[in-house]
Amino acid sequence: MTAMHDVSGLVTAVTDAARHLVDLIVLEDAALDVRERDALPELAEAKGRAARSYEAKLAALARATDGFRRLDPLHREALAGSGQTLAEAADGNMRRLAVAVAVNRRFMDAVAEAVREVAPLAVGYGSRGAVANGDHGLRRMPAVTVDRSL
Repeated sequence: MTAMHDVSGLVTAVTDAARHLVDLIVLEDAALDVRERDALPELAEAKGRAARSYEAKLAALARATDGFRRLDPLHREALAGSGQTLAEAADGNMRRLAVAVAVNRRFMDAVAEAVREVAPLAVGYGSRGAVANGDHGLRRMPAVTVDRSL
């Protein structure tokens, strides 16, 4: 049987991990709000590591408390509060990320359409040689590099 002080330490570890994850989500939300794209990859990696740490600590607590059945009301309340805060932060973060992805997709579609519109016509060739400057030819597409990191 796990001693109560061990359970208290595990509950503290879980709530601290949740708080750290919320802090990272808040930072990522702020970067999304001001369109600071350079910070996003590093924040996403840190958020992933923090989420895995939180899940590992939560699993350790579940094992130590027989699937949370042996938690006292004070510990349950602390976990419920940190879980609620984390869920709210994650929900807002998910909405911001969905908006950012949609905006990025629309922008990339607009760029692709603009490139198609300005692409010069290629010279077409028929059985009698060149045909009137590409009337029947394909468009020559300029090279474009697309960053799809978001």
